[in-house]
Amino acid sequence: MHVRVYSSIDEIEPRAWDEILGRDATICSHAYLKAVEGSAINDCLFRYPVVYDDAGRVLAHTCMFSISMDMALFAQGAVRALVGAVRRVFPRFLTLRMLECGTPVALGRQITLRDDADAEQVLAQLVAAAETIAEAAGLNYLLFRDYRNEERGRFDALTAHGYSVLPNLPDAVLEVRWRSFDTYLADMRSSYRRKVRLNLSRIADRGIRSELLTDFRHLADVFAAQWRYIYDHASEYKREILTPAFYRNINTHLPGSRVLVFYQQDRLIGHCLLLVEDDVLRWMYVGKDGEEAEDVYPFMLYEIVRHAIEAGLRWVKLGITTYVAKTDLGAEMVPLYMYMKHRTRLFPKLSPWLFRRMTPLPPQFAKSVFRRETGRLPTAVSP
Repeated sequence: MHVRVYSSIDEIEPRAWDEILGRDATICSHAYLKAVEGSAINDCLFRYPVVYDDAGRVLAHTCMFSISMDMALFAQGAVRALVGAVRRVFPRFLTLRMLECGTPVALGRQITLRDDADAEQVLAQLVAAAETIAEAAGLNYLLFRDYRNEERGRFDALTAHGYSVLPNLPDAVLEVRWRSFDTYLADMRSSYRRKVRLNLSRIADRGIRSELLTDFRHLADVFAAQWRYIYDHASEYKREILTPAFYRNINTHLPGSRVLVFYQQDRLIGHCLLLVEDDVLRWMYVGKDGEEAEDVYPFMLYEIVRHAIEAGLRWVKLGITTYVAKTDLGAEMVPLYMYMKHRTRLFPKLSPWLFRRMTPLPPQFAKSVFRRETGRLPTAVSP
């Protein structure tokens, strides 16, 4: 067994890379990584470790990238105020450059393992590759993300290499079990259904409508500008900055890409970037055109659910943040975990502690949204 690190996804034959992919693995696919690599996201530098067996078969692969990370990204209250005060004197206080195993524009586990691969041996190879990449780039922080509870049995082997387990922000996931949007609403308890209908009535009064696009490359510049408006006004999350090339590349390389666009009369006021694979709809990004589109967000969520139902999909992955709105739709919060390490002797324990302090988790509780409850979300949301 040995590992080889490639500096571009184009150095790897797509069929060899995709051969070991499972279902719902778009963010691990050759096409997706090619789209992201060519999009000039932030200051990212990508590397692709591939583990081979002695016969030359691919046993595992992943994407690793370096990025500048704000450790106070999710800080709140007094901590946020304190960081802000220090940054008036030291602008880059708690802004660190780190090596992550994943992609800068997707939530979910990035490591792909062949079914018959020895996970511990493979992870040892990937850890060694990460250390080599980090050392060459002068990076001390290393991060493997994002793993669900049921995956930790395999990936807790990272702790033997000095990594600490950290909770990440949870993913909001809705299980689709309705034949139409009307039956979805009818299944809601009256208080939640009343809120949806009130919002839909307001949207109708303003003449706002949605349209689903499968070819949207011609709107890439508009979408990037709308995303930038979200970025500039965000209070919960600000990291990656999308480019027009990102939207063009996603549409060019991924046949499952979709965009829900929102119009007020003839003016395009917002969009939602979606990926569809197998029976899963993944909401990637949202963009808006100024303050007039601020209260369209609930309608965007409704239309995402409507599209998933009409497409016969089973799962909607709604991502992190804005949990109140997403759980009001019936989504459940699925815990995610990361593995972090600092390469120096001084900070191995301090860094995870600092990250926990700077990243308060939202309260997780079950809402009784539907009259016909089916129990907690299954662990097998998707492999």
